[in-house]
Order: sequence, then structure tokens, then C-alpha cells
Amino acid sequence: MATRMPSYRPHVTFAVADVVGEAAVRAAERAGGGRLELAMDLLGVFGGDQGVLFLGVTPTQALVAAHAAVHAALPGDGGGPHGHFRPGVWVPHCTLAAGLEGGALGRAVSALHPVGEVRARVAAWEVVVLPDERDAAQA
Repeated sequence: MATRMPSYRPHVTFAVADVVGEAAVRAAERAGGGRLELAMDLLGVFGGDQGVLFLGVTPTQALVAAHAAVHAALPGDGGGPHGHFRPGVWVPHCTLAAGLEGGALGRAVSALHPVGEVRARVAAWEVVVLPDERDAAQA
């Protein structure tokens, strides 16, 4: 599939911030009990420039608590360009692919629709450092 973003395995993003310490990861592990269960049964897209294909994650008490714990451990209020990850605004989802261009997003939806219930357990909590867009533009 045509994509303009780096390749990432399916994941659930809890926050995007300029500074993320290990405290946020540990807070999520404690809140999620280290074995957070996820249920997903909705195939969705964030269109436009994002080209994101995702599975919607059912917001359980444990998931919402883990998400809030991550944000409580971050400096600042989590606003800015990625404020849609803040508690109360966040749409929990498991990203399957991002940066899909042209008809690739429609073909991906057609290939996966309809989706039955998918159950998963969080295997790891990670801080991922994304390439700075300014650095990528200069490369």
C-alpha cells in the first residue's frame, strides 16, 4: 500500500508530547495492572491528510484510568497540536496503518470490512520518539 509515513506495528497511542519520561510509562503500567485487556469491533478511518485506518477500542474503566494516569505524569496540559489525545477528548483506537494515500485507504477498508470483535492484551508500554518533521524535511 502507498504510504508516506514510517512503518509502525499496530498500536494504541495514549499521548503525544514534546517531553515524555519513564514516569508516564510506569503510571500506565500501574493503572492498567500491566495486563490491560482491549476489545475492538469497529473499523474506522481518519481521512484527509492523515490516511489512518484503525480499530475502535471500547473504552473500559481500566483503559480510561491508564490513559488519565499517563497524562497526569506528563508535564503541561497535553494541549497544543496533539490536544486530541487529552482525557475527555481522546478517541481510543488501535492504529493499523497511517499515511495511506490515494485509493489505498479505500482498498484497506474493503479488505477488512466487516470486522468481527478483536480481543487483545497490552503486550508492552513504550515511549516512541518520532522523527522531527523539520529534520525529515531537511534530509
